Amino acid sequence: TLGGLGAAVLAFHEGNAAPRSWWRGFALFGWGYLVLAMGPWASEAIAPHLPTTMGLDALYARMHPDSAAKEDVTVANARLRWAIVTRTPAGATGPQPRRVTLRTWVAPASPESFHRVGHCLWALMVACAGGVLGRAFQATGEQARPTLDGHPLTTP
Repeated sequence: TLGGLGAAVLAFHEGNAAPRSWWRGFALFGWGYLVLAMGPWASEAIAPHLPTTMGLDALYARMHPDSAAKEDVTVANARLRWAIVTRTPAGATGPQPRRVTLRTWVAPASPESFHRVGHCLWALMVACAGGVLGRAFQATGEQARPTLDGHPLTTP
């Protein structure tokens, strides 16, 4: 995301008006969103109130529901989760031994890293919308200029 937005700043200085206006909108909107979502002064005052942050919170909760039966374990610098699952065999009646299974899987991403990646992706989407708006504003500016036989009028 940083590379793309940095390249956009360089790109809007080159080429003709149409691509420049797209890159200008891309850079302005992308950097603007990124500063609002992840800027040091905005992280506590603005970012929690953004609709995208609220959406990312809901998505994280849906993708990684908490379970009381899970515990975190660190093995060789890798954070793992495990749970002991007990089941009564199907069709069994009366007191039967329970089947015990130990399941292990890699822990989900932390909410902080989930938000960081989510905001980077949102920044690119907002940047693309800014590019489209920049191009649209540039096109309306071209149409508003007076012309004579398809050539722009200039004053001496």
